[in-house]
Amino acid sequence: MEKHYCIVLRTTDYKDYDKILALFSRSAGRLDAQARGARKIKSEIASAAQVLSCGEYEFYKRGDRLFLTNALIRQEFFRVQNDYDAYAAACVMLELTDKILQHTTDYEDLFLTLIYALFAMEKEQLSWAQALAYFFARLTERMGIFPSIGECATCGDGAVGDPVYFSLDEGGEVCAACAPHVRTIKVARSVLDNMAALSVLRPKQVSEITTGEDDAKGVVFLLGKYLDSMMEIRLKTMKFLKENSL
Repeated sequence: MEKHYCIVLRTTDYKDYDKILALFSRSAGRLDAQARGARKIKSEIASAAQVLSCGEYEFYKRGDRLFLTNALIRQEFFRVQNDYDAYAAACVMLELTDKILQHTTDYEDLFLTLIYALFAMEKEQLSWAQALAYFFARLTERMGIFPSIGECATCGDGAVGDPVYFSLDEGGEVCAACAPHVRTIKVARSVLDNMAALSVLRPKQVSEITTGEDDAKGVVFLLGKYLDSMMEIRLKTMKFLKENSL
């Protein structure tokens, strides 16, 4: 028997009444488990087999497969699930978490970053854009791929000005002299300043975020493109968010 504190990242219907759960364990990272009978109307584990359900999960192992036997759910993020934009942002967080787990063993910080960002939306401390901007900034910083800000990513000289020349290919801000020689997009200086401030906040400090909505959306848009460029992480949920909320 195994016990893990988990959040459900995604689910897949399996056979007639079962589900396969992709879970994120705070201590063990990504886990896949079969939830037998989870789709039956009177199933005792139905709520535990839903996306965003978070709590103490209990499994037994047969061969190399885990089977869910019981769960004590601590949070289901009802408000997030019933707010269109918040739910869309949460789905981006879950999908990105699922992909990032292939590249990190820093499970504790990633888990706390995800949970605190979701809680901030649930308690209406942060908007969906603020929460997602923090999640993106914190993850890129912890992964060691945070973009260069304040100095040119091409030549290393100081970079000033507003708006900023930002190069996805070069990995950050570029100076006016280098900008004509690389592909760039123009970004408001305040977007990069807020991005830098968000990246160093610990999960427990998430309620201190004061980033404005426009800058938060700018961070989300820029780092979504940046992750795609730097790590080839293409988020299906991000495309949906851009079409409907950004």
